[in-house]
Amino acid sequence: MRWDVWKHDPIPRHREGANGFVVRALKKLYLAAMGPFHRELLRRQRALNLDLVASLASLEREVAALRREAGLRPERHRQLFGEGRLVSPTEIGSEVNDQSTGPFRVRPAIEGEPLVSIVIPTKDHVDDLERCINSIMEKSTYRPIEVIVVDHESVDPRTLRSFKSERFRVVREDGPFNFSRLINAGARQAKGDVLLVLNNDTIVIEPDWIQAMLEHAARPDVGVVGAKLLFPSGRIQHAGMTVPDGEVFPVHTLLGVPDDRAAFGALAVARNCIAVTGACLMVRRDLFEKVGGFDEHYSVELGDVDLCLRLWAEGYRTVWTPDAVLTHREFGTRRRGESHEGDRTRFLVDWGRDLMRGDPFFHAELLGPRHEEECSR
Repeated sequence: MRWDVWKHDPIPRHREGANGFVVRALKKLYLAAMGPFHRELLRRQRALNLDLVASLASLEREVAALRREAGLRPERHRQLFGEGRLVSPTEIGSEVNDQSTGPFRVRPAIEGEPLVSIVIPTKDHVDDLERCINSIMEKSTYRPIEVIVVDHESVDPRTLRSFKSERFRVVREDGPFNFSRLINAGARQAKGDVLLVLNNDTIVIEPDWIQAMLEHAARPDVGVVGAKLLFPSGRIQHAGMTVPDGEVFPVHTLLGVPDDRAAFGALAVARNCIAVTGACLMVRRDLFEKVGGFDEHYSVELGDVDLCLRLWAEGYRTVWTPDAVLTHREFGTRRRGESHEGDRTRFLVDWGRDLMRGDPFFHAELLGPRHEEECSR
C-alpha cells in the first residue's frame, strides 16, 4: 500500500464534465470520509511490516544462539551442512512433535528430573486450596515435586485441619500481608532446584503442565516461564503480559479472548514477553537467588513483573508457553480491581523510564477486548 493512497483522487479533473463543481464537492466528501479509514489501514500495514522485520531479525538471532549452543560456528556450520541449512532442533537435543493440527511444538530437552518445589501462598479459602492441590496430585504427570503451602494467619478450623495432610508442608508467615515475603519464605524452605509459584485458586487442566514449563525454564538463556491460564468460562485470563505503547503498567495479553481464537496463532506457540503473572510462574532456584528473590518492597502487586524485569536486565528472557494450561479464578482470593498505590509508585521509579521506551514484544493485536473495555471507562 502506497504511503499517499488515502490522498488518491478517485475522479481525475479532466473527467469531471460540465458539473465539475458538484463532482469536486463529492470528491471532498469522499476524502473527508475515507481519509481516516485509509490512514488507519496504512498505520496497521506499517506496523505489520515493522513486526515482520523485527521477527526476521529475531529469527536470525535465535538461529545464531542455537548454533552457539550446539557449538557450531558459522564456518563450521557451512562445512558440516552446506549453505542454507538451519540446525535442526533434534541436533541440539530437542524433540519436535508433529501436531495433527496447528504448529509444530519444539520440546527442549530436560537434563535429568530436577525436583520442582511448588510454592502456594494461602489464607483460609480451604476449598480453593484443596481443589488446587488435588488437581496437582491427581493430574500432573511430572513426579519429582514437593508442595509447600505458605500460610498467612489462617484461622478457619477447616483450613487448620487440612494443614495436617502429609501431601504438603506448611510454612507459617505472620505479619502484615506481603505477597513477595510469602513467596520468599516458601522458597527458603524449598528443597528443589526449580521453584514454581502458584496461586491457590488455580486448577490443573493439562497433565504435562510442569514438563511444558520446565522445558523452557531449563534453557540457559531463560529466566522466568509463565503458563496459559483460563477463566472458568474458557476465555483467556493470562497469556503473558505486555506494556501498550505510551503506558508503563503491564496488562494481560489477549485478556478475555476465547482460547481458540487469536491473531497469528498467538495462543498456540511459545513466545517471549515482557513479563508473566505470579499466579503460575516457574524460575530456577539459582536465578531466583541471584537477583534476591521477590522484592519485598512490592507487597501486593507487580512483584512478579519486577522479578521478570530484573532477570531480563541480567540477560535472561521471559517465556510464555501455551502447553501448560490451568484455570484461574483470579479474584477467588482477592477483591476485583484491588491495587496498591505504594507498589505502583515504586514500580514507576524502578521501571518507568525503561518501559516508556516501549515493550519490544508489544503489538496492538495482543490487546484483548477486556483491555479495550477497561480503557474506555
